Formats: sequence, structure tokens, C-alpha cells
Amino acid sequence: MKKYFTTLNLENDKFVGMLHDPDTNAVVYKTKSYTSQSQVTTEINQHLTNLKTSQSNNPQTIINTTSYHPVPVARGGRCCGR
Repeated sequence: MKKYFTTLNLENDKFVGMLHDPDTNAVVYKTKSYTSQSQVTTEINQHLTNLKTSQSNNPQTIINTTSYHPVPVARGGRCCGR
């Protein structure tokens, strides 16, 4: 699961939390306005729990891209430069 980061802002004397994508710094989720920081934290944690659950229901397929390349071998010569 991707690791997000959060910010907590004060808007109109109420706390608002935002969840950010670490790669783009874009806001992925914004909470409602609350009077306490713990309510914001609870909503963000609930969102992350729901996000984790939805991602585990849709597993990603990993494709193996390894390919075999034979190494050329000199014929008729002696081994190890002898």
C-alpha cells in the first residue's frame, strides 16, 4: 500500500485534514470541518482503512519480465587462457 502523508489546517476556527499523495503532493482526500483534531484523525484513519480494504479486494497482477540470454562461449580454445 502506498504511504500517504497528512496535513491539518485551521479553517474558520475548525480543523480540516488533508491526505496527500507522496509522489505528486496532490490532495487525495479532504475531511469535513471538526472542532477537535482527534475527529479529523479518526476520519482520515477510517478513509485509509476503507482504501486499504478496497485495494486488497482488487489484487494487482505482477508480470515476470525476466528473459534468458545465452552467453557466447569460445569454441576450440583452451579454458582460462591456458
